[in-house]
Amino acid sequence: MIKKTQSKVFMIVMLSLSIIILIITSVINIVNYNQSRQESYMLIENASGMFKQMMSFPVAPPPKTDDMDKTKRILYWKTAQFYFVIVENNTIVQTVNENSDKYSDYEINKYALKVVKENKKNGSIGNLVYGIKEIRGNKIITFMDNSIANNSLKKMFILSSIIGILSMIFAYIVSRKISLWIVKPIEDTFNKQKQFISDASHELKTPLAVICANADILESEIGTNKWLNYIQKEVGSMDKLVNSLLSLARLEKESTKGELADFDISKVVLGGTMVFESVAFEKEIQIIDNIEENLKLKGNSEEIKQLLSILIDNAIKHTEKDGQVFVSLNKSKNNIVLRVKNTGEPILKGEEKKIFERFYRSDESRNRDSKRYGLGLAIAKSIVEKHHGKIRAHSNNGITTFTVIF
Repeated sequence: MIKKTQSKVFMIVMLSLSIIILIITSVINIVNYNQSRQESYMLIENASGMFKQMMSFPVAPPPKTDDMDKTKRILYWKTAQFYFVIVENNTIVQTVNENSDKYSDYEINKYALKVVKENKKNGSIGNLVYGIKEIRGNKIITFMDNSIANNSLKKMFILSSIIGILSMIFAYIVSRKISLWIVKPIEDTFNKQKQFISDASHELKTPLAVICANADILESEIGTNKWLNYIQKEVGSMDKLVNSLLSLARLEKESTKGELADFDISKVVLGGTMVFESVAFEKEIQIIDNIEENLKLKGNSEEIKQLLSILIDNAIKHTEKDGQVFVSLNKSKNNIVLRVKNTGEPILKGEEKKIFERFYRSDESRNRDSKRYGLGLAIAKSIVEKHHGKIRAHSNNGITTFTVIF
């Protein structure tokens, strides 16, 4: 239980820190991207304005290559790496490309026709950022090579990703420390509670034994008496509760993990089922078993007997007259699966996990009358977990099934 609580705390803290780191990293990259794109659009706007001033509309034939004004313009466009395309009625009228070593006229014209069809004022295509202006029926498409800015953005993204990963590692360490710190008081309290239950149970064994012995002696002297019967009955109930508490405390001690050995679980289940045949017969309940032979399990055979006893006893108690209890054991892939089913009263929806909690009782009044303290299934769960297995319960179509997977 402590480990599960610690895992939940760790996951909550880790998830929270991860979301914060992810948000910060994303915001930084998005802001940088938008800022870079806005700066690019501003440069394009300025360049297209200057180009508009240098051109005459309607468009005149392009000047000769020895034109002095064009020579001055070439120097500017090469420095800034701008490309201009004038389009009229989806037809390219003129292309100004003074950086043909990087993009040919064919490529620039192809991009220009493509962006005209998209009908956007600005955008990007590859490493080129573009803007469109309409003047007297003509469209001036200004392209700018944005590869330097894109490379800077990529470097920024890689750097922020590295910082994010390092922050995740740091968050993992912090989350682990915080979860241990938060769970420590709970663990101390839980250990003290377990120690108190164990000590109190041991201390109760002696006075209960004395009361029982004295009641037996008194009965031999004065004969059968209803008051003595009450005493003996309640002492028996108390003794059963104390033994359950001691059993639960013993199972939860880590030192018992070394008691595991290979044994034939098929024989254990078959023998444990036969023990309850007389009990089932008295209650007019039929026990049906389907046990695969020669299945081996590494564990504690006595604890598996106790597990089976708890599950079958629980099934019989919740099965009405003329009902049936089914016990099956089989191998599924690499797992050994034990199932105990019974007809009759189903488990209430939402209580499938709660019934394995110690002292949990679904029907308080009825369980109190039948001297049931809600420890049996808690002991069963501890046995299963000690054997590195899983246990679950569910009810469907009038049949309640307890499934144990080793």
